[in-house]
Amino acid sequence: MEGAQGWLGHGSEPETVAACNAAVATLGAAGIPLASVYLQSGSSLRCYAIAGYRQLFDGIGPDVGVIGRVWVSGVATSVTSESPAYRAAVPGVLDELCVPVFRHGECVGVVNAESSVELTALQRSEVVAAAAALSITLDELAPVSLTPAQCVLAHAPGIVESGEPNELSSRLFAAAADISGLTSGMLLLGEPAQCAAVSGPLGPALARIPSASLAEVDDWVRAGGSSRTAPTPSGQQLHGQQELLDAGAVGLAVVGLGTGTERLGSLLLAGPDRTVVDRETAEALELLAALAVTTLRQTDTMDRLRHAASTDPLTGLGNRNAFYDLLGRHLWHAQERRSASVVLLVVDLDSFKAVNDTHGHAAGDQVLLEVCGRLSASLRDGDQLFRLGGDEFATVFSVHDKEEADLIAARLVGSCRGATCTVSVGGAFAVDGDERVELLARADQALYAAKGAGRDRWLVL
Repeated sequence: MEGAQGWLGHGSEPETVAACNAAVATLGAAGIPLASVYLQSGSSLRCYAIAGYRQLFDGIGPDVGVIGRVWVSGVATSVTSESPAYRAAVPGVLDELCVPVFRHGECVGVVNAESSVELTALQRSEVVAAAAALSITLDELAPVSLTPAQCVLAHAPGIVESGEPNELSSRLFAAAADISGLTSGMLLLGEPAQCAAVSGPLGPALARIPSASLAEVDDWVRAGGSSRTAPTPSGQQLHGQQELLDAGAVGLAVVGLGTGTERLGSLLLAGPDRTVVDRETAEALELLAALAVTTLRQTDTMDRLRHAASTDPLTGLGNRNAFYDLLGRHLWHAQERRSASVVLLVVDLDSFKAVNDTHGHAAGDQVLLEVCGRLSASLRDGDQLFRLGGDEFATVFSVHDKEEADLIAARLVGSCRGATCTVSVGGAFAVDGDERVELLARADQALYAAKGAGRDRWLVL
């Protein structure tokens, strides 16, 4: 039922509505005062017929109330107002029966009946019969595709819930293809626009188009809106269009992603045939693009928030939270693989307080940046330096023996000789069952011992 690939329609709208109203009328004649029919439209259920209510619920998702659960399970379900699964809507309802509706074996909706008194056995059989009759009618109706707007609604939850850019672009391409019939696409982002992702049979050829031509195509929709293949079979080409034709892109639609200073780029859709996108479809693509822009901005905002939450603002190094996360992963991998030893090194500036007291905190910040650069440059490729706070730094890595750990510790100390401040280093090897706090405490003990021995030195326990 996910996306627009499942149930694509229920025949013509008047025929479907008429069949649903007939089912509700049948239940009314059987003495059931509250009745409704819901059918799938994209990723949710829509109300097609209802009687006895002043308000109706629409756009019901999977597993929402008994109606949503029956749609997912395809199993008729009876609940009372006392049932934990009952979702109260109308006062005084005592009994509810929800029966699935099928089309060619797939559950595509429900017939629902509610009553302020217990439904009789005859009334229950009427609800089952109404659902069966509606299923037969839907089997006989020719399927129709979702409208462009319904396609957007069907894909919207997946796009909004996209967790990272690759997932978002994949879902965006799938939605655009459902809406437009253009099966290949390219996402253009940045200034000037660059190819960020491609999809479909023409994807490889589109990716080879020169950047200058892509920038010209992106300019088509710089002011917003969209550009699409004209209904006339011939005419003047736009700047950059020849390169698209050479790539096999005959049918085209290009949609802007934002405008002005908030502009992100554009979405290009292509097909090998002269597919003409009509106005209604273009409007749906523009709506899809607006949704994508919002999602991209939210993703970017969340990335920046996550980065800020794990980054030291002065040095740009990972902070204590980020360090603890990496340390935990190292300890877990060491216990699982037992192929190398984990070493934690803590680095502290010597006599740094005197710098702040004598020259002020601004000068102290410059010293921290100087030392940070020297320490980072002395680490092995792939190893990371973190600022735990104040003038304390740390790194964690895997080694094969103590000699290798001593070599790295010595390199850290040596890198700061000649700087404004020297450093002292204390280290500790992880042992089985170590928690992060325990390992850090042993490294701190080694650091205090190095400081006590005269500073500008290291000790790895």
